[in-house]
Amino acid sequence: MSIQDLIKNQEEDSYCQNIKDKLKSGFVFAQNSPLFSNAERAKHVVPKSLVPLVLNSCHDSKAVAHAGFSRTLKRVKNHFFWHNFYGQVKDYVASSHSCIQRRGFKKNQKVPIQKMPIPDFPFQRVSFDAIGPFQISAYGNKYLIVITDTFTKYPEVYPVPDIQSSTVCKVLINFISRHGIMQILYSDRGSNFISQAMQEVYKTLGIKKLQTVSFNPQANGIVERLNKTLIHSLSHFVSQNQMDWCQQVPLALMAYRNAYQGTIKKSPAFLVYGRDTVMPLNLIYSHSVKSYVDTPTYAKQLVKNFQNTFAIVRKNL
Repeated sequence: MSIQDLIKNQEEDSYCQNIKDKLKSGFVFAQNSPLFSNAERAKHVVPKSLVPLVLNSCHDSKAVAHAGFSRTLKRVKNHFFWHNFYGQVKDYVASSHSCIQRRGFKKNQKVPIQKMPIPDFPFQRVSFDAIGPFQISAYGNKYLIVITDTFTKYPEVYPVPDIQSSTVCKVLINFISRHGIMQILYSDRGSNFISQAMQEVYKTLGIKKLQTVSFNPQANGIVERLNKTLIHSLSHFVSQNQMDWCQQVPLALMAYRNAYQGTIKKSPAFLVYGRDTVMPLNLIYSHSVKSYVDTPTYAKQLVKNFQNTFAIVRKNL
C-alpha cells in the first residue's frame, strides 16, 4: 500500500471525510497529503477499507513475526489511528489462524530465573545457549547458538552445523567483534561451553564464566525465553519441508529486536542504537524519518537518549 493509496481511500471514507470537513482539534492535513492524527508523533488515520491491510502489516508480516496482542497494539499505536482500533487489534490477534494453530506453544512458558546482579551497561553480562538439533537446513545447519545481552535484551543468533567447542569459539569471537568483550558470560553446564579449550579463551579475554546451577538448568532465563520466542516465530514462516528455517532467522531477529519489551520500556534495538530502527512500516506508511543537522548534534542527542533510557532500564531490571 502506497501513500497515494492511503490518500485515495481516505478521500472515499466517510469517517476521514468527516474529520477533514470539521477540522476537529487533534487532526491535521495538507492538500494532496494523507490525514494525520496530531499526537506526540504523527500517525496516519486509517480508512475502514484499509484496516485489514494495516492489521496484516502490524501482525502477520515476517518483519513482526506474529507478535502477541500487546506488541501488535503498540506497533499500531505508534503509526496509525482509527476509531476503535484497540478492539479490532484484539479481535484480529485472537482470531489469527496461524497463532491459533500454535497456541499450545504458549502453555507452561514461565521460565525460572536465577537471581543475577543487575548489569551496569550494555553487553557487560551476556547469556549463551545452544538449541537444536533441528532438521538439517539447506545450508547444512542443525543448531542455533543464541547470545543475549542481559541489559538491553538484544540478541544475536547464529545457525551452525554443530556445537563443538571450536564452533562455539568462532561464534563468540564473531559476537565480540560486534559488541566488544563482555565481563561476565552465563551459560548452562554443556561441555561445549566449559571445555578446556573454552576455558582458555575465557582466560585470555578476561571473561568471567559462570554456569547456571545444576539443580535448575533453566535458570539462564533470559536466553531460554528468547529461545521459545524464536522457535515460535520461525514456526510461522518455515516451508513445509522445514529446510529453510535458518534463512528465516534474520527476519525473526528483526522482529524481536524491534519489539517493545515491557521490562525495559523500549525495544532492544533502541537501547543499542539510541534510536528506533527504520522498519518496513516506516518506509511504507510514515511521512518522514527523523534527521539531524550534523554529527555532533546527533551524538549529543544520542548521549541524552542513552542517559534517560538506561536509567529506566536499571529501575525495571
